[in-house]
Amino acid sequence: MGLLGLTFFVASAGAQQAPKMVRGQVTNEQGAPIPNVQVAVKGTTTGTSTNSEGNYFVRATDDQVLQYRLIGFAPEERLVGQRTVINVQLRRTVTKLNEVVTTALGQTATAREIGTLFTTAPSTCSSPSMSIGG
Repeated sequence: MGLLGLTFFVASAGAQQAPKMVRGQVTNEQGAPIPNVQVAVKGTTTGTSTNSEGNYFVRATDDQVLQYRLIGFAPEERLVGQRTVINVQLRRTVTKLNEVVTTALGQTATAREIGTLFTTAPSTCSSPSMSIGG
């Protein structure tokens, strides 16, 4: 195998990196852990979210980028590189909403009366008179 063939083999072997486990913690500006932050491997469907202590675990290769997102915080991105631990601090942001739509589900109740009609009919039966004795 010539030098050119060996260079091609080494370059192509390096292009197929094995994913490794990357872990870390996401905190706010005061250093408190942030739960439920979405941690995604950019350009893939791989991702996870932080637990109640702000910790996460995700598989990624050295050349991939991790994205950190949560409503109310500025998104962040980090190149994995040689690291297996990536701690991130998210900054709070104010997001202006252009439009707010409010819906309400109204329930209407229909009053229904259920009654019974009683009619008392006069009795046409008469009791026979009986005389006792004679």
